[in-house]
Amino acid sequence: MPKKTDKKIKQDKKDKKDKKRKREKAKGNNSSEGSTSDSSLFTKGKKKKCSGDIKVDENKVLLTDTLSEAFSCLYNNSPTINYDQNTNMNNSINQGFSQYTPIQSSTPNFQYHGQPYQFQQFPSPPPPPPPLPPHLATNGIEMILNELCKKVDAMETKLNKLDCIEERLNKYESKFTAVDVDMKSCKDRISTLEHSAQFMSDIKDEHQAIKKKLEKVSESIETSKTVNLNVKNRLVDVEKQNFSNNLLFFAIDEQMEITEMDTGINGAQGDTEEANAAGKKEPENCIKIITDFLETRLNIKDAKTRIKLEKAYRLGRKKTNAEKPRPIVVKFAEFGDREMVRKASGRLRQTSFGISPQYPTEVLLKRKKLIPVMKEKRKENKEAYLVGDKLFIEGKLWKE
Repeated sequence: MPKKTDKKIKQDKKDKKDKKRKREKAKGNNSSEGSTSDSSLFTKGKKKKCSGDIKVDENKVLLTDTLSEAFSCLYNNSPTINYDQNTNMNNSINQGFSQYTPIQSSTPNFQYHGQPYQFQQFPSPPPPPPPLPPHLATNGIEMILNELCKKVDAMETKLNKLDCIEERLNKYESKFTAVDVDMKSCKDRISTLEHSAQFMSDIKDEHQAIKKKLEKVSESIETSKTVNLNVKNRLVDVEKQNFSNNLLFFAIDEQMEITEMDTGINGAQGDTEEANAAGKKEPENCIKIITDFLETRLNIKDAKTRIKLEKAYRLGRKKTNAEKPRPIVVKFAEFGDREMVRKASGRLRQTSFGISPQYPTEVLLKRKKLIPVMKEKRKENKEAYLVGDKLFIEGKLWKE
């Protein structure tokens, strides 16, 4: 520890002398007050009051001096403390708590009327205990300062924690603000979705209504299709029935001879389709051509008298420079005659002529699809033949 300077030592000695002088003066005043007469009680009371004020001031001075010296010792890292100052401080404190009692007069039962009682001070208390050694006093102050430092550190730690808490609260506040914004946007989206859901529900209702209407329309269309198919099938059946007595003759050359209409021996009218429609004569007699064909090509005797033909005509319009002649449609009066001629058509296999039944257009389309299958099955040495629009293979109906 550094030593005190000479100037400070002198100042300390001077302070000690001043304090000693003040103590001696205070003792002299107390002794003189005990020996005063009764006539000076009132004045001495006033002086004593003044001396009490002086003692209070002295105590304050001693306390301030002691504290200043302690702090100076701490700042100067001095281990010594003035013992006299500690003694003076203790004496001044003890004197400040002194009590006063009234002093009785030497004359018994005699009192001065109109004058206040005189108070006598109790004997002074015993001497104070010896002051603490310097190192203990310094350690105590250091302990107090250490405790203060610890408390300050604790307060600083708590303040840091409070700063952290405040920072967290600010973060939470910003997060809550963001959450509020998100909640608002979510509410807006939900309201938009609700409107869109309402719109979709309306569209769904309209769609269901349209769907019901479409179902009804589709049902009506299916019904119409069914009815149309039934009508078509009936028409096909009617056409089949109408064509049941008809046969088609192919590859018969067209004759340009002009002949008049006659009923012939069998009573059949020798007009063509155009002649029947317009009521005019045809340049060729198809009935005569067919009867001659039956007798010459099919070897049917007396065909003109045995077979009755209702009508015979060329199918389709005449085309100039046509490569093939138009087929002749022949309607027989009886189905038996028609079957006899059809069965005799096998005699024409080695020729260019041909005979086949007449079918409606729908049946012809089906037969065109079935003919390749029939030929393929025949190549496989299987019995295959067509009956109308149906294919039979080995006597069984063929299905696609």
